[in-house]
Amino acid sequence: MQAIDLRLELHHARVVLDDHEGSINDLREAERLAKALDETQRLARVWLRMALSLSVAGAYAQAD
Repeated sequence: MQAIDLRLELHHARVVLDDHEGSINDLREAERLAKALDETQRLARVWLRMALSLSVAGAYAQAD
């Protein structure tokens, strides 16, 4: 669970640094971990941030 939370925090830091690719990679790893651990609440947070990040990055097709 801490690994998921850490990646969510890393995502935030990368957004501040305008590193969209890195933030999306962190979220994909957090998604993988949340699914493996059946952490539905964390998975929902990951998906919300993923959709927002992909939209900001202009990857609209992936954000749906």
